[in-house]
Amino acid sequence: MSAVKQNPAFFDFPFTGNTTPKKLGGVAYPQRVPDPVVDVTVYSSTGAKLVTQLAYALNTVYYKPKSELRVTMTSAIRDHISNLSILHMQIGSGGVDYIMDVYNPGSADYAMLLASCNQTMPGGGSAPRLFGWV
Repeated sequence: MSAVKQNPAFFDFPFTGNTTPKKLGGVAYPQRVPDPVVDVTVYSSTGAKLVTQLAYALNTVYYKPKSELRVTMTSAIRDHISNLSILHMQIGSGGVDYIMDVYNPGSADYAMLLASCNQTMPGGGSAPRLFGWV
């Protein structure tokens, strides 16, 4: 949410929709409606394309209890993303809301983007998670 607070317009926040609780009497959370349409590409540690998904409807929810923005991706995408990978998001065009490139640790692009990650996210365990604006 640190990035969202810095640039809410980029994320179209606050969200106008609500999730449907899984359990009767459960809590609904703010959800971006409609889902943003994204083009996602995941790159390996050598910089090779591992998977690309075009025009993907990205379920995007503000999870209030942990003050987190959460997105849901299929396992076909998620299974190619390593821990501490970098997500580079930019505004899309022609019906695509965002272009999302995920760089697994090790590539030259990963190193270049990591240099731009100059802000620490809350929490994060032994190695703090970082983010930045390019």
